[in-house]
Amino acid sequence: MELLHTKATLKELKEKYKGNEVYEKLMKKIEQLTQDEEFMGYYDLEEKHKWQINDSYETGVLVGVGKGIEQGKHQNKLDMAKWMLKKKMSIKDITDATGLAKEEITSLK
Repeated sequence: MELLHTKATLKELKEKYKGNEVYEKLMKKIEQLTQDEEFMGYYDLEEKHKWQINDSYETGVLVGVGKGIEQGKHQNKLDMAKWMLKKKMSIKDITDATGLAKEEITSLK
């Protein structure tokens, strides 16, 4: 797992695991793969695909969260306006307090 998550260079890893046959074979194979153009092409395509998926997910989530927050704020204003109407407050005072349009407030009655 260390080899998969390390930021060390291949040279640093070779030095660290010098004398360990298993790691030396593994690092030799990694070195061969990094020089294989076909393998690197697959790796690049996979990385590009991951980036595209993450980007589209993050964009969609952020847009959705933003819309949800705005809808929640608007609903809060509507709820406040309904409460103010029940307390017999004037339309003007409700408009001033909530920022809602007069027509929107009168439609709540």
